[in-house]
Amino acid sequence: MNKKAAGLVTFFLASLCSAGAIAQSDPFSDYEEGRVDPNTAMPFLEGVPSEDQTSSEALPVLQVQAGKWSVGARGALSWTTGRNEVVDGQRERNTNLFLRFTPTFAFFVWDNVEVAGSLGFLSHSLARPDGIATETDWLLEATGHYYIKLTDRLALAPGLGLGAYLGSSERPVTAVVDGTARTVRESTSTVGGLTAVYGDVIYQLSSNLRLRAGLALTAMFGSESIASSGKSLGSQTVNTGVTLGLFYVF
Repeated sequence: MNKKAAGLVTFFLASLCSAGAIAQSDPFSDYEEGRVDPNTAMPFLEGVPSEDQTSSEALPVLQVQAGKWSVGARGALSWTTGRNEVVDGQRERNTNLFLRFTPTFAFFVWDNVEVAGSLGFLSHSLARPDGIATETDWLLEATGHYYIKLTDRLALAPGLGLGAYLGSSERPVTAVVDGTARTVRESTSTVGGLTAVYGDVIYQLSSNLRLRAGLALTAMFGSESIASSGKSLGSQTVNTGVTLGLFYVF
């Protein structure tokens, strides 16, 4: 009797185990037959970027396709040699600091070809019989660059620039005041043109920020008008300077 009872219990437990195994579904079959939503089948992968997404976010690419545009600012700094006429007809020559700063808008008209327009200011020195005066001008310039990509983030961008400037300076003038000769400072007006050759290196810092630096050979040809004497005196400046700019790319 005990043996029969034990046998019945053993058979009953074995039947329960077999039924549970049959009732449990095969996850691979469920997925293939559409009983498992593929979007929630592996929730532990949610929010994990793919390899392609990770690499694209980590390594920004320098975009040079037609239609891309950017805004920013660039400047140039150098020690330069200048020559300018003085009232007595002589020409003065001096070495001086040349500085310019120009907010800029740039646009790719074709692949690798960028044109830009900028409006800013420039400043440099003029020689005077009694020393040095500073000339400050508004500068309007148009430039064109051709991009030569070296890597996904780095490129060379040689270019040409053409501009015009308008500003003022001052010079010493001897005037008779109450019967006494005195030297006073007279304001003058300046106007001229500018040409430049650029050798820029472009580096993509992030998806939207672009750094550009390099060298610029700049030539300025203009004149300075003196109202008191009715004269217009010529001036020429040629310099090679360091350029630096930061741009936001759209």
